Amino acid sequence: MTSRKRIFLVDHMCVLPFGHNLNALVLFKAAMEPFYDEAICLATKYLPEYAEQSSLVERVLYFPYSGIVPTPPAKNVSGGGSSTKAKGRGGSSLGMRARFLLNAIAERYLGIEYTKRMTLQNWRSLFRKYRFTKDDVIFFPSAEHYGVVSLLEYLEEFEKDERPSVGIRLIGVAEGTTYSGGLGRAKFFEVIRKAILGGTSISLSAETITYADFTSRILGHHVEYLPYPFALPLQPIKWATVKNICSPGQGRADKGFLRLYSIIRGIIKRKGEGSFTFEVQNMRESDKYFRARYSDMLRSVDMLDLHPARMKQADIDDMYSRADIIVMPYDSDTYALRGSAVYQEGMAIGRMFVCSSGLGMSDLVKRYGNGFLADSDREFSDKVIQLSELDGEEVRAIVANARSLYEKDFDAGLNVTVSRLTK
Repeated sequence: MTSRKRIFLVDHMCVLPFGHNLNALVLFKAAMEPFYDEAICLATKYLPEYAEQSSLVERVLYFPYSGIVPTPPAKNVSGGGSSTKAKGRGGSSLGMRARFLLNAIAERYLGIEYTKRMTLQNWRSLFRKYRFTKDDVIFFPSAEHYGVVSLLEYLEEFEKDERPSVGIRLIGVAEGTTYSGGLGRAKFFEVIRKAILGGTSISLSAETITYADFTSRILGHHVEYLPYPFALPLQPIKWATVKNICSPGQGRADKGFLRLYSIIRGIIKRKGEGSFTFEVQNMRESDKYFRARYSDMLRSVDMLDLHPARMKQADIDDMYSRADIIVMPYDSDTYALRGSAVYQEGMAIGRMFVCSSGLGMSDLVKRYGNGFLADSDREFSDKVIQLSELDGEEVRAIVANARSLYEKDFDAGLNVTVSRLTK
């Protein structure tokens, strides 16, 4: 047990009833609460009550990104498909675009940081509500721009020895997301450097080894590698004659959704039908890259199940369970430094991977040895086939070794992070 009494796990991007923000809050709470007297998760006010695990968080945070990310409807919309036509509590998509434009003009041309002011004002009310003291910790498991920046600037108003400690886990997604354009990430790191020099106790960590090394060089301070906690226990590795090839997670262009048909057809062309089944999660109809014809092409493939873009976590878990090999043809521009919860959740239950080269998680695949890397669609097809031909006992040994090393890495990263949060 540390000398810290409470840890607050905070995410100003936790607004949607799907995705990994809510999961990360809950999982990191479970991992960190043994070190503290109390662990409290704080999500945004717009997180709907029907979101799975919403009862495990307190919905009190201002949502700074209402002009960038659509807010979900207050009540669940029946159907569960990929359409997002229902209005969120923030209004229509036109309203979201209007909020973006107004905030962008204010920040870029008038120098008025309205969103940061509102987030800082929310922090003031939270400090009154929860009576934060120097004995508390505020931890961001999925760091984003406005929440971190406004908190660190607010803490400048406190004496150094009266400030709670701050943990910032960098995941490379929303650190630079602002209404003012391309300088958001630079501002984010500038504020962190200033806060450290100003005496705020800050523990820095990152989701991948690549991102930890990169941000260490930028900040001039140590950034610990702290992967995503295992969400699920190891499950039986069937490795039957017919292998299930899976692409879980909402389909997106930067996650290689539009490459999957070519990869799958390449596998079938080389091995014929009957050796594999396929499962793919579809793209949202509101996504600008969505093409109904492409989804129909996927549906036309025998032995392929095309799932809705939005799925309940229990259904996603079932999808992982059925998988033998998970394919991740992710874009190197978007994921050059980043990890993926899909990779970490798949590893938790003991699945093998074929992943793009040149990503933050590519180094993890190499480190843990639980898959192959590929570049072209043809190479993806070939690597899936090569992986499928491994002996079942060899696969089980690979999975066991990968999980063991990953758990050691997580425990080491967690212990370093907690120790740095203790004055």
